[in-house]
Amino acid sequence: MAASLAAITEIEETLARIGLFVVTVTAGLAIHQLVVLPLLYFVIVRNNPFRFFFSNIPAWVTAFASTSGAMAIPDVIKACEEKHKIDSRLTRFAVPFVTTLNADGSALYIVSASMFLSQLEGFTLDAGQIVMLVTLTTVACMALPSVPSSSIVTIVILLTSLNLPVQEIALLFTVEWLLDRLRTTSNVMSHAMSVPIIYRFCKEDLKNHPEQTQERKVRFDLDDYSEGYGSDDKRLNEEEMVEFATHNL
Repeated sequence: MAASLAAITEIEETLARIGLFVVTVTAGLAIHQLVVLPLLYFVIVRNNPFRFFFSNIPAWVTAFASTSGAMAIPDVIKACEEKHKIDSRLTRFAVPFVTTLNADGSALYIVSASMFLSQLEGFTLDAGQIVMLVTLTTVACMALPSVPSSSIVTIVILLTSLNLPVQEIALLFTVEWLLDRLRTTSNVMSHAMSVPIIYRFCKEDLKNHPEQTQERKVRFDLDDYSEGYGSDDKRLNEEEMVEFATHNL
């Protein structure tokens, strides 16, 4: 990384390009969080999306501070259950699930960064390469770990698979401290808003399968029950008790 930075001859021009890259990614993430996600939420859920957004500010702050979507899972679950009364059976399954598979903020950053690095090296991606880049990014983000700067490793893999140069990858680290936080917040808000959208389609099914509030328990004292029987009879009675318990639990 130090060698790549030391090899820069036109510092002013390079800084200007990096600045434009930061503005582009930030604008894209802002549009995604403040326009695309709220619009999708409003169309499907038919509620005020910004009320839901502001209720998840603690999760947003946690994501920004930790640069990890996994760290914000408890805050997202708490907001969905306590402030929006979403069934806990759904939230405690859906939130970890979408955190694992959904990283749209990271996907936006990976595609933008890959095209930025290619242009720095004088390569212009054609339509086929762009489609391939988007497709590979979509697949890669489904297995992207919720750890800081994991997108950088993905960028190297994607550029290498497309036979594109990766020598300037070190430039991304100069602004990684900021863009990593911004894309993580975008991921987390997407995770949060996906829960009420899923609940919109699963609500009736959950009502038809109410939670079991009282557990029925059958207790056995095998020693007392089997007292006075031989070993074969004891084995038989234990099998009968297991069968009885199976049908009555």
